[in-house]
Amino acid sequence: MPVYMAYIALANHGINHLPFFSARHFFYRHLYGLKIGRGAYIGRDCLVFRPDLVVIGNNSRVHWGCLLDGRRGITIGEYVHISFYVKILTLQHDLDDPEYKAIGGPVVIGNRVSLNTNAIVLPGVTIGDGAVVAAGAVVTKNVEPYAIVGGVPARFIRWRNHNLTYTDMGEPWYFH
Repeated sequence: MPVYMAYIALANHGINHLPFFSARHFFYRHLYGLKIGRGAYIGRDCLVFRPDLVVIGNNSRVHWGCLLDGRRGITIGEYVHISFYVKILTLQHDLDDPEYKAIGGPVVIGNRVSLNTNAIVLPGVTIGDGAVVAAGAVVTKNVEPYAIVGGVPARFIRWRNHNLTYTDMGEPWYFH
């Protein structure tokens, strides 16, 4: 266990501070087994638990300061925008269990989803293709495709355009 903790500490207190994303991606891919698609980007200061259970699709962006708790698995689709300080959790404690055991499940995020600043996605949630999660929202249950949700807990606001075709997520900042 101490070796594993040192291994994760290196990722979350060393590699995540490297100023060039190409260097971070090299270590995440080859040392930690994180699956990062072509054109995808992980910003600085992100914390990643169990990177070997995290999959990030092509051309997706995970910006500064995010938390990816991959302990039960995270799958992120293509052309996904995850804004600053978003937290994706896959484990939590069972408040009613006398032993306070951990419970959770994988998180799946579809294609062309937008998770905005400070949003929190709780364990076991699936966010459908094209959905939008407003800034500061706490997603406690599945989000239908193309739904826009917000609030605490997140609730349906309206439908998003279903004819999304964008492929240009903009170039990531190379020194970032």
